[in-house]
Amino acid sequence: MRLAGFTEVSPLGAGAFGRVVLAREDSSGAVFAVKYLYDQNPTARAWFRHEAGILRHVVSPHVARLYAFVEQPDGAAIVMEAVPGVPLAALLADGAMSPESALTVLKGSLLGLSAAHQAGTVHRDYKPGNVLVQPNRQSKLVDFGIAVLAGQSGAPVGTPNYMAPEQWSQAPATPATDVYAATCVFFRCVAGHPPFAGDDLRAQHEHAPIPADAVPEPLRPLILRGMAKSPAERPPTAAEFVAQLESLAANGYGPDWESRGWERLAGKAATLLSLTPLAGIAGVAGVSGAGAGGVATSAVAAGSAGAGAGTAGVGSAVGGAATASGVAGGVGGGVGGGVAGAASSAVATTGVGVTAGGGAATATTAIAAKVAIGVLAVAAVTTTAVVVVHNSSADEPTAPPAAQVSASVQNRAETFPTFRFNGQVVHVTGIADKAVAAKVDQVLAKPVDDWIAYTKQGLAAGGLVPPTGTPSATSEAHIVAQTDQMVSARYDLTIEDAGDAFGNHGGYQAVGLTVDLTTGKQVTAANAFPKAASSSDGAAALDALLTDNAPQGFCEGEDQPRTPLEPEYLRDNTVQVMYAGDGMQFLIAPYSFGYPMACSMTVVSVPYAQLRPLMDVHAAALIPEG
Repeated sequence: MRLAGFTEVSPLGAGAFGRVVLAREDSSGAVFAVKYLYDQNPTARAWFRHEAGILRHVVSPHVARLYAFVEQPDGAAIVMEAVPGVPLAALLADGAMSPESALTVLKGSLLGLSAAHQAGTVHRDYKPGNVLVQPNRQSKLVDFGIAVLAGQSGAPVGTPNYMAPEQWSQAPATPATDVYAATCVFFRCVAGHPPFAGDDLRAQHEHAPIPADAVPEPLRPLILRGMAKSPAERPPTAAEFVAQLESLAANGYGPDWESRGWERLAGKAATLLSLTPLAGIAGVAGVSGAGAGGVATSAVAAGSAGAGAGTAGVGSAVGGAATASGVAGGVGGGVGGGVAGAASSAVATTGVGVTAGGGAATATTAIAAKVAIGVLAVAAVTTTAVVVVHNSSADEPTAPPAAQVSASVQNRAETFPTFRFNGQVVHVTGIADKAVAAKVDQVLAKPVDDWIAYTKQGLAAGGLVPPTGTPSATSEAHIVAQTDQMVSARYDLTIEDAGDAFGNHGGYQAVGLTVDLTTGKQVTAANAFPKAASSSDGAAALDALLTDNAPQGFCEGEDQPRTPLEPEYLRDNTVQVMYAGDGMQFLIAPYSFGYPMACSMTVVSVPYAQLRPLMDVHAAALIPEG
């Protein structure tokens, strides 16, 4: 499988179940990380689809953003933000870091987890490989492959070094589950090793004393609270833990603790990033990293400016066979380790030496580092095996249900000084993000709001023939299609008993629209078909499909030749788009194509299979399944 509309820039990794590439979108020039799954196992697909579903609802600068999920008969793909960062695991290869740096990493991670918790999701696999540290003093959380909705138990999956006691016993996951894992990683950052080691990790996590004495005294209250055996004794949310962390950090390490923590992290992250295919992204973005030897103005420059700390080992473990270069690559830690059933035997771990000081790395080392860090940087692999406790073919994990998003038609009636409005509006419920929900409602109500404003304006201007009674405006709403990602609707709007203020036969307008339920933004014809909206050749290609699917033209009874589709017709909403079950519906104003004004708005339906090559990848990802 290969996504249409994308040009692959660089491979980032490959394994038994899929591959990850850095790709540039042809229409916008933007660079993305694309995770391909070519395992046809239905359970693997379900987990892949589930990860995309989780990410749609988690929007935060501290979480790698999902742009699209595309599923086709020959595979599936997740289009993700290409994060110019390196995994925390790579930064820990030298051992412990300063308390200020560890606190800085923990704070950024907790903010990302907090966004997930607000969306009703528990990550369940927070670990060093799932945290990307950027030279621009930001960090991002990645890989929601085994996340579940808060309160669900899910499969007993996780990374043993960081699994909370309730995960081992398959109790319901809560935000406190993630707080435990984040605290264990924080412990490792400060102490240089995980809190527990050895054979029986479950018993230690459930019963062994918390080794708080291994960290500096100011940090012990955080360790003791975050690693409490009972979820009820931990901070209930990541957001609450952040508040405690900031207070403790300021008291123990001064008000500038975070700035000092980032000074150390940013320089080292920039050094490692300069060896990856993602370095170009950081350079274009103007990322700067500071090292002990001075301030660098780009990721590449930082690689030589940062005075160093010897050798950093970059390790990766994946659910598949190693590539020819000796660096293992894989897709989806949760998929490779859990679903494919190869958590123990098929996991390859490799250590790669990267020179982080003033010396130059060898060519072999640099190439290997590019692959290892690049794969990690898009959340494609894990740094340790993902273990499935007591997993067998009889009890394979299933993806949790999607949020119950539902669209309905509601009545709306209002009385104004000069007219009455009695109509319908489409409303959507079940969207977890309240801000997105508000945007969705605003977009869906806009045709009605605009029609009311138009009615007021027309009646105020008046006409030659006065109204015979009280004018009335109406809206009839129809839900054309709805999934958990989008809703398409059509409004038929009328004005009656208004004299000739809106023409001899009153006012009429039809409006078709689609709104993305993950962002709250309207999907316009120009969004869906950017090439057709920006070039005559693109418009001609789309026009040919409209002609093929409407050979009788756009106005019944009129056999005159019509004028061609122009790019501006998509930009000014002369052509509107709605997703339907069997194809995309184009709501068209015939008079714009040379037909008489008496011609009514018409709908032309075009099969999705014909439209996909012309569509923007984000718009194509919204196509209903089946």
